[in-house]
Amino acid sequence: MSSHKLSQKKNFKKSHLYNKKGGSYTAKYLKQKSSFWIASLSLFAFIAGNMAGQYGWYTFWHAVWGQQYDDHLITYTGTVPPVASIPAYENWHGALPASYIDVPEELQKPLPWYDSIEQQKGYEGHTHQHDAYSIGHMGSYKTGGEGDGSHPGVDIRVPTGTPIVSIANGIVTTVETDSGYGKHIVIRHPHAPDPNDPSQETVLYSVYAHLSEFSVAEGATVSKGQKIGLSGMTGFATGPHLHFQIDRDSAPWHPYWPFSASEAQKHDLTFSQAINSGLYQERGFTHTIHPMLYVQANYPAVSEAVPQVAVNIEPTLEEPKLTVVEHILARREERRLKRLSHQRVVEKQLTAQVGVTDTVVTGLQEKAPATTMPVSGIIMQHDGKFIPNTWEKLTLTLIDMQGNTVEHPELDTEIQLRPGYGKMTIEPTVLSTLDFTAGVKTVKVLPLEEKTMVIHVLPYNILSTPLLRE
Repeated sequence: MSSHKLSQKKNFKKSHLYNKKGGSYTAKYLKQKSSFWIASLSLFAFIAGNMAGQYGWYTFWHAVWGQQYDDHLITYTGTVPPVASIPAYENWHGALPASYIDVPEELQKPLPWYDSIEQQKGYEGHTHQHDAYSIGHMGSYKTGGEGDGSHPGVDIRVPTGTPIVSIANGIVTTVETDSGYGKHIVIRHPHAPDPNDPSQETVLYSVYAHLSEFSVAEGATVSKGQKIGLSGMTGFATGPHLHFQIDRDSAPWHPYWPFSASEAQKHDLTFSQAINSGLYQERGFTHTIHPMLYVQANYPAVSEAVPQVAVNIEPTLEEPKLTVVEHILARREERRLKRLSHQRVVEKQLTAQVGVTDTVVTGLQEKAPATTMPVSGIIMQHDGKFIPNTWEKLTLTLIDMQGNTVEHPELDTEIQLRPGYGKMTIEPTVLSTLDFTAGVKTVKVLPLEEKTMVIHVLPYNILSTPLLRE
């Protein structure tokens, strides 16, 4: 029995689960996994390279730690200018006022209407517009014009201490001070109509820079027209003014600037030279919008824009679960709409079923009767769509206070047609009484880009409903 057991032990053969050919197992494993290390180093190099770019680290950490906002607390109720009034510089004699409190009330005037055509003329145009707007959107320090540089937003010339207000309802996201923008505030505006398509909502950020004082804190909810600070000349500023811009949500940071100091240095340009040369201007057009044209358009809320009703608007508040903030804002909007319904000027959108070209005037023009009627407003009609670089028709009808057509109008001054939003050519741009037949005149509009078009009529200060790209 014992010899048999010994024999079994001698015949037992031990073998390894893995072939052992000498050397360190750890080193062998790492050698076999060298591709893993190569891939890891390649990934690290790729990330480091991208983070070194203009947007890298900011975009990365913003995505990781980005703050979330309770947008449902904010309702869009239209827009107002960031400044209510400025000194009437054309009537000011002697030294210009250094402080807002030094301007007598009788020498103040409402912030003038921003006119893109006038701004494009630059300082050489010698227009009073440059008294208020020293630099136009995407303009330059050299000319003060519009579209000839890479300065986002507009500079509004106001004395130190001028009250600055929020252009719309929103949430304050930034209250900071730096060497460029100085004391500045950024406000987030959710549910805002997209200027490229006002029937769609987007998120915009308004920026107010070079302030002297803050009146709000980060995280605060502000209402349209609420005071947020006082103007000044902090940061990179040679004189008191308000830098006002509006960023799109696509901008990698707010406030957005189209180039960095290092990028200007790579092109051997100073900061001012980079602006004047239009360095990376295309970035500015991509991530910002024209702030004054957007404010002046005062688009209706998206929910209101669909019906396109212009007379006797009676809002209905049928949402059952309004928050306190929403209820207050809704009541304010209800009162605003009631006031608008009593205004003398009425705008209508022409639908596909309604035409104004059915009336044909034939024969010799008869002499106007002795009793002419004053004009209280203008109705602008169009089909609501356009094709870029294709002439579109815009029909203007003169009306009285009851909304009736004034066939024999009495105009105190000429009617001027200007771009209210978007780039376009209008023919003709000036109309007199003789241009209207039975109170109606059709003009031509040539859209020069794919953005939404809005026409501005002076001196009635009327904006057409938007024309959208087909």
